[in-house]
Amino acid sequence: MRRDSIWVGEYRRGVIEVRGAKEVDGLGRLHKGWIIGGGFIADGDIRGERARLFRDGVLIGEDLRLGILIRKLSPLSAMGFPSRCLLAIGHGDLRKGDRIEVYSRPAASGGDPALVPGYQDRPDLRRELGRAEIAEVADSPGRLPVARVGSSAGRLAVGDRVRVLRGGRPVAEALRLLAMADPGGRPVGDVSAGGGASLYLGFPDLRAGDTVVAFDVPPPARTEHRANLLGVRSLKGATPEAAYAEATADTLSPGAGLQPAVGLRARVLRRRVVIADGRTIVHCPDRNSADQAMRFVLRSAKGNSAGALTTYDIGLTFPELQKIDEIEVYRVIPAEQTLDR
Repeated sequence: MRRDSIWVGEYRRGVIEVRGAKEVDGLGRLHKGWIIGGGFIADGDIRGERARLFRDGVLIGEDLRLGILIRKLSPLSAMGFPSRCLLAIGHGDLRKGDRIEVYSRPAASGGDPALVPGYQDRPDLRRELGRAEIAEVADSPGRLPVARVGSSAGRLAVGDRVRVLRGGRPVAEALRLLAMADPGGRPVGDVSAGGGASLYLGFPDLRAGDTVVAFDVPPPARTEHRANLLGVRSLKGATPEAAYAEATADTLSPGAGLQPAVGLRARVLRRRVVIADGRTIVHCPDRNSADQAMRFVLRSAKGNSAGALTTYDIGLTFPELQKIDEIEVYRVIPAEQTLDR
């Protein structure tokens, strides 16, 4: 398999929509989630998995963690959909309607699979914010392990990126400080030098003597706006350069204001695994054209429930396209365009 981007090999675990928030004793404000898609039942334990945040189809938070996942204050490791939950991902600005994509990164070729590709693999750009040594690790009903620490330097705050050192060597990277409580069990937002706290990191293998280091990195210069996720319904032909297919928009697509069009980029997913990226749409008639509209009306007239879905003719520079595939359409945009979202 040709690795034409860091996305190739990524496994999409599922999608959660934010529906509100709730105060929880000892953890503070958690967000209400509604699982709307994915394979959570069959995928095994999803606690601690990576997550990214979308708002109106735009990626506004990367390198997050699904570190707290509970229902009725009982821990969850796997869920079906649709289903309600409470969660924390290490991002302070979650809003109703936001979408959380839970995923597993591919193992980096020649590197540590626990490290996140991209700007996280530039330790020279890290700016340390604070560190603390773990005095003890305790279990808490309905939650992941609690690390009780005394802050030794700087400041640690909820939402910080953190790494865990053991004997001076990293054992976990790209975690998030998901929640924090003071010695009395009251939720707090930060702790400074000399103060003690209980930390929730969403990482199960914590030990007394480990050091938690909070750090920051420069924000990325670019992000992406995703359009529809298209499911291939049938193949209509192929050339050595491209495949042509009929594809239907997934009702759970995150896009808003961006429709598939010639020139946009695309990824190809097969059984929820990204198998190709950086491909280009080379054929896509306007969905309001006579041809597209007629096919839509004919499908609806047959009483087929799928007739309410928008169908596109797609040409994509991926000749190996199969009927089981999905096409994820997107465009790259400057990250500063997300500041007002």
